[in-house]
Amino acid sequence: MGALHEIDIRANSGTVHLIRIYKKLLKSRYAWFPLFMEKLFVKKDTRPTNVGIMDLMAFKLPFAGWASITHRISGVILLVIIGIGLYALDLSLSSEAGFAELQVLVSSPLGKFITWGCLSAFAYHFVAGIKHMIVDFGVAETTEGTLFAARLVVMISSVLIFLAALWVIQL
Repeated sequence: MGALHEIDIRANSGTVHLIRIYKKLLKSRYAWFPLFMEKLFVKKDTRPTNVGIMDLMAFKLPFAGWASITHRISGVILLVIIGIGLYALDLSLSSEAGFAELQVLVSSPLGKFITWGCLSAFAYHFVAGIKHMIVDFGVAETTEGTLFAARLVVMISSVLIFLAALWVIQL
């Protein structure tokens, strides 16, 4: 019948008395009432208990969802960049030799790629953050509006990322 029948019968008389009242209700003309109350207050949890990475890959996210997730990923990348930037600041301020070493690191191809990656993450996170602030004001809350805003974020950040690549190549 359901969760109300699964009352744990212990040695106390209060629980046994409740079960007797419940059985009388089932035999009366109000037999529907406990079942009605059970459906109202007893929730069946149908959520999965464990979600793995492969389960997440099965979701078909819309373009705006991917744009939002990449905004979060760029935020995490920026958090890592703070550590890299603090190391570079420490190295450059430690001595004149440290500053020269940092110049050599940044001018290497790997250093230029890391610099471009840092600027790219900042550009995307900045543009997507502006979009999120505009959405917080109530603009583009429809499905079409979020799709347009996500496409605009990707286009503007792509231009900024391209300009950052040109700037880093000049270094």
